[in-house]
Amino acid sequence: MNKEIKKIFIILALYSFAGGLFYYFQEFWMASNNLSAKTIGIILSLCSLITCSVIFLCSNIITPSKLKKVTQWFLIIKSILLLFLFLLNGSNLKVLIKFITMVEYSIDTELLILFYPLIALINKSDKAYGLRDIIYQTCFYLGALVVILTIGKSLLCINLTYNTFLLFSVILSFIAGLLLSFIKIPNVKEEKTNNDILIKLIKKVKKDKISKNYLVFSLCSSLAVYSIIGVFLTMFVKGMNYTENYASLFKLASGITGSVLGAIILSKITFKNNYINIGIKYFGRILLCLIAIVFPDKYIILNAVVFNVLSFSWYTHVTEAPYINRFDKKEQLSFANLSEITVYLGRAIGTLICSVLYVINIRLNLSLAVIFFIIATVFAFRALAMRNKEALS
Repeated sequence: MNKEIKKIFIILALYSFAGGLFYYFQEFWMASNNLSAKTIGIILSLCSLITCSVIFLCSNIITPSKLKKVTQWFLIIKSILLLFLFLLNGSNLKVLIKFITMVEYSIDTELLILFYPLIALINKSDKAYGLRDIIYQTCFYLGALVVILTIGKSLLCINLTYNTFLLFSVILSFIAGLLLSFIKIPNVKEEKTNNDILIKLIKKVKKDKISKNYLVFSLCSSLAVYSIIGVFLTMFVKGMNYTENYASLFKLASGITGSVLGAIILSKITFKNNYINIGIKYFGRILLCLIAIVFPDKYIILNAVVFNVLSFSWYTHVTEAPYINRFDKKEQLSFANLSEITVYLGRAIGTLICSVLYVINIRLNLSLAVIFFIIATVFAFRALAMRNKEALS
């Protein structure tokens, strides 16, 4: 593996670990600031909607030659916004907390998007894309594990609270931004205007059946997943009466196990027939959701929810990377952003649905998820069939 890519992965790991220290428990942090479960769900939904706008804006501004500098500045800005949240903890400035939370969330999302195009400037591959997701998930959950094991304890006479770990996240995010200065990126020829690239790309996508099918798949898959896990911790604590600690440990165990399985799948269990790979992930989700709908036992529902967390990063090198890597460097960032807009639009709708329906009956969440998983699977197979045909021509 290229030396510079290894450095980027180290920075990604640091950034992900910092995220795990705060985002994993962000719902609890907001609750400690007297925000209701419904308000938290609405905020997270709005976060995703605002993210769509930020991603679109970035598509018009960021060119490949600016990737490193923008990523670095976003990390620094993110750390500053998190610092504001740290200082606002316990205050009555709820409106300001909500606003900063939404802005910071959208910047953090764009950061994760930027990492792969940054890697692709050095070496573009489907496995590198999959490895990005696995590193992010693994380090994110390791950060969460540290919080779970130490929350409520003392370190050098400092009481470790959710807000304390928010400060640690600030420091690590800032360090990650500084470390990007040491990454050497190959020179990229600057385009006249990135607006022209984006406009051409949108026109191209309109005529590209493969990309259109892939984007519909992304939208429906994201909507389905987040209609189940959009407010995972809140749902477990408020809706299923688990303790905060138990819910956190359960989500953590699911996430770490999913990351480990994702790494094994990436290296050992990827079948030559990609219909099988997609089927394992999506037919498994559909089947477990259907079982939970028919037999609404608490533990059967738990299995369905957890499998969605477990399989989150499985086969992304099959379902996502090939469609992004179809585009060259000058278009790849714009298409990656366009793809993420659909993902976060689905996430926004799904999270809002999750926060509303689980208080009525979680079977409604599962029923809606099944419908959209079926639609997502159909479009995933359509996109794959077209891509296979394209490869043969």
